[in-house]
Amino acid sequence: MHKKTDAIATLALYEVEDPSRFGVVDINGRGQIRSFVEKPKIEEAPSRLINAGVYVLDQAIFDIIPAGKKISIEREIFPLLAMKDKLYGMKFEGIWVDLGKPNDFIRANKLMLDLIANEKLFLEKDVKISKNAKIILPVAIGKGAIIEEETHIGPYVSIGEGVTVRKGTRIENSIIFSKVWIDHFTSIRGAIIGEGAIIEGWVKIEDECIVGDHAIINNNVTLTKNVKVCPSKEVKKSILEPETVM
Repeated sequence: MHKKTDAIATLALYEVEDPSRFGVVDINGRGQIRSFVEKPKIEEAPSRLINAGVYVLDQAIFDIIPAGKKISIEREIFPLLAMKDKLYGMKFEGIWVDLGKPNDFIRANKLMLDLIANEKLFLEKDVKISKNAKIILPVAIGKGAIIEEETHIGPYVSIGEGVTVRKGTRIENSIIFSKVWIDHFTSIRGAIIGEGAIIEGWVKIEDECIVGDHAIINNNVTLTKNVKVCPSKEVKKSILEPETVM
C-alpha cells in the first residue's frame, strides 16, 4: 500500500474498545489519515482506530525531522504529515496487544500460548521435568529448564531458558524469564519474574507483581497487589500494598 500512494509515512492501525491510551486516527476511504490525536479523551477520539506502533517511512521523513532536535514522531511529525495529506494507514486484522502495563504483558502471554501450546506442551531442548510434576496446558518451557517433583505448572505459564523450579512450587498465569531460580514450595500467580532473579523458599508472589532482573526475594516473603521490585534489589519482608522497591 505504501508504494501505491504518495505517503511519507504509513501506519499499521488496530481497532480497540478504549482508544484513550493511544494515538488515534481519523481515516478516509482511501486510507489517508486526516487527523492524528495522541491519547485523547474517549469522548473526543475521532475513531477507535489506533496507531499500532508499526511504521513504513519514506526517506523524505528526514527532511521534516529537525536536525539535532529530540522530537516525538507521534506528537509532532504525524500530525504535520496528516495536515499535508502525506500520512496513510492500513488496518491490521491479526493479534495485537499493547505491552505498556503488566496485565497487558500477561494477557499477551495468554494469547501466544493459546496459539503455540494449547494442545501440546511446548518444550525446547534439554528440559528436565520430574515424572510427578503436574503440567496444565498451555505451557511453554525453555531450553535447559529443570522442573522438580511435586510442582504444579500452568495454565498459561512461560518459563525461560535455564530456569530451575524446585520441589512443591506452583506457578500459574505468569512469565518467568531466563536463568531464574525458584526455590521449594513457592507460589507464583499472575506475576512477571525477570532474568536471573532468585526466589527463595515458601515465597508467595501474585496479583500482577513484577520482580526485576537479578532481584532476590527472601524466604517466606509475600508480594501482592502490584508490587514492583527493581533490578538487583533484595526484599526481606512481605509487602501487601502497591509499592515500588528501589
